[in-house]
Amino acid sequence: MILYFSGTGNSRFVARLIADALGDEAVSINEHLINGSERSFSSETPYVVVCPTYCYAIPTAVRDFLLSASFFTGSSNMYFVMTCGAGIGGAPYLNDRLCRRIGMNHMGTEKLVMPDNYLVMYEPSCSDEAQALVDSAPQRLGGIIDSIKANEPIGSRSNAVFGSFSGAAAKIFNAAIGKPGKFTVSDSCTSCGLCEKNCPMGCITLKEGHPTWKSGCIHCLSCICGCPSNAIDYGRSTYGRRRHYLYPDGTLKV
Repeated sequence: MILYFSGTGNSRFVARLIADALGDEAVSINEHLINGSERSFSSETPYVVVCPTYCYAIPTAVRDFLLSASFFTGSSNMYFVMTCGAGIGGAPYLNDRLCRRIGMNHMGTEKLVMPDNYLVMYEPSCSDEAQALVDSAPQRLGGIIDSIKANEPIGSRSNAVFGSFSGAAAKIFNAAIGKPGKFTVSDSCTSCGLCEKNCPMGCITLKEGHPTWKSGCIHCLSCICGCPSNAIDYGRSTYGRRRHYLYPDGTLKV
């Protein structure tokens, strides 16, 4: 079973590539969070968690989801494939600790570089570079998929020092993000409601046709990058920057 969380489409795209290659089921963590549906799972095949990297760790929403989920009969093996713009730091160590807490066997964590969409801090890659990463993803996933098919470990395990550093960095990041007052909406907003519909944390409500934010945001940037009219910004840090969003069919919005 492939469990995936995605804000800007990268991890959803990768999860479905893995699911198709393995002939397995892809289950959206986003939908479970939005709908509040039961978090009980059973799979004879290994679990593969696909998600973005937030400051060298999996998103807090994914961590909390896995901690609250029940994994019944079937496989006790769990892989992690983390999409990122560059690296995943000590995430393998943190994922190993998480698996121990939920009674799963950590089969390793591997990264897959995809278009960097965290435009709050970085200028995203140019459109050609982003498209090249999308187009090459199936080939770059080949070795990871072969290992999962063979029930073999993937990636490398980071040590405790590196893992602790990544954990501390993630805590600082999580404490600093998501301030509702920093989100702005321009006159180009068409009141389509996609931001409210797609927010996995339920942080967005439309008032008089325009989105407003409350606390709980994890900076998945689904609202900013997925807005059809590019009407949403986070303070001045995202103003004028490119924003990529990868649709389920592999089409890249730029």
